[in-house]
Amino acid sequence: MGLVLTAIKKAKASQVYFDANIFIYALEGISPFSEELRDVFKSVDNGQLTALTSELSLAECMVKPFMEKDSAKQATFEKTFTTSDTFEVIPVSRPILKEAALLRATYTALRLPDAIHLATALFRQCTIFLTNDSRMKSTPQIQLLLLKDYIHQ
Repeated sequence: MGLVLTAIKKAKASQVYFDANIFIYALEGISPFSEELRDVFKSVDNGQLTALTSELSLAECMVKPFMEKDSAKQATFEKTFTTSDTFEVIPVSRPILKEAALLRATYTALRLPDAIHLATALFRQCTIFLTNDSRMKSTPQIQLLLLKDYIHQ
């Protein structure tokens, strides 16, 4: 079992929020992160872990495939961002946008996309936020796990 999955299980997380960069590392096979994420995604697929993300993640992940006109990667990301029994893609809604605005007012260095991700996680009562973005801000309600902290290089 990888270190990230061990940390998630140790925290007894009921739901884990995946930031967009987590999908990019996993689906594009970016080493060493993709190896560490393999167990995490397998746990979601096996129903041992419930994960969610915002529809915003799809938009962030599709930029490079659109720029490169890579229809295979576009299709992979499109297929990945489909709600299942153990993975949910949350629409951006007015309550989430209002929470994002409040977060930006509280944490003024927080960028709007990051605030939307964090607001989505809080709105859905996630206990873990998995990212590799060191600019992301932690709140008292959610534990931030930075992927790079679990990688031995």
